[in-house]
Parts: sequence; structure tokens; C-alpha cells
Amino acid sequence: MARDRVWQLCESDLAEALQAALQIPDPWYRCQALAKVAWHTADRETFRAIINQAFDAAYLQVSPNRIVSVAAWPIHALAQREDARLAPAVTKLRETIRVEPLPVRRADALLLLFQAVFPSHEMRHIVLSDLVAACAPMNHWKLPYILRWAAVMLSGAEPEAAAWVIEFMPHGKNRRGAIRDIAAGLISPREFF
Repeated sequence: MARDRVWQLCESDLAEALQAALQIPDPWYRCQALAKVAWHTADRETFRAIINQAFDAAYLQVSPNRIVSVAAWPIHALAQREDARLAPAVTKLRETIRVEPLPVRRADALLLLFQAVFPSHEMRHIVLSDLVAACAPMNHWKLPYILRWAAVMLSGAEPEAAAWVIEFMPHGKNRRGAIRDIAAGLISPREFF
């Protein structure tokens, strides 16, 4: 797969990795590949230019869920760098996902965005609020699953916030599982790169 080739090239030749990423026809994979190249790029201006190309690819997706989900990769690169463009980019994605008509898709995308912004304390709380609000109207088996993973990820950094999320979970096996996972120390957010 072309994206995997780009990821390998990032370790040896960033210029070639960038050219290969730009040639990926599928905007989903192009976005992820460009975000990976940006993440490896030291020069700030070049980083920003590549991130912009990654976001351009993300916004070629047709549904709000897909846009926000794949944009998590460049968002994570911004969050890792503590780049000032993180907040405006997250704001735009939060506006994008609000028009997603299906609560499950909205919550899925917000869970991925939550993981992407995790390094930023401020953005983490903003997206977490959106995520919990998106879960409120859900009558779906994914509700406790989504909240469970949010709580488990939060537990290492912010135990009080994790407890707050658990309070929103319906009583049952996923709530008990979240408490068990937290006690076991299973706390890592998704690895993007």
C-alpha cells in the first residue's frame, strides 16, 4: 500500500516520502501519509505547509464523520508540536462534526479526535465535552464502549475526569470493565505515528 511505503520512507528520505504521499490518489490515505511526513519534518514552515496539504485531503471526504476521523492524524501532529494552529483546526472540525446526522458516527469521530488532541490539556477537555454530549442521545451498543475508552485513556492523566466520564456510562459490563481497566493501568491513547 502506498501509505505504508510513505511511512517507511519517512525513516530514510523525507523528500521522497513527501512526493510519494502527494501521489496517493485516495484522500484518506493521502491525509494520513502527509501527516506522518509532517510529523517527521523539523522545519516549522515546511511542517505547516505539509499539514495544510493533509487537511486539504481530509476535507475531500464526503461525510462529516470521515472528515473528522481522518483529520485526527494532522491534528495529532499539531498537538504533539503544541502548534498554535491546533485550536482553530479543532474548532473547525467540531463545527464540521456537528452536522453529522447520526449520533454514533458523530461519537466515533469525536473519540478519534479526542485521542488526537490528547497531548493538549485544553483541547482534550473541549473535545471530551463534545464527545460526552454526542453520546447522550445514543441508544446504541457503542455508547458504553466509546465512553469506556475515553475514561480509560483519561485515567492516567486525569483520574477525576475519568470518574466523571464513568458517571455517564450506563450500569453494566462496560462500566465495570472501565473500572477494571483503570485499576489495571490500561491507559494509553491511540498511537497515530
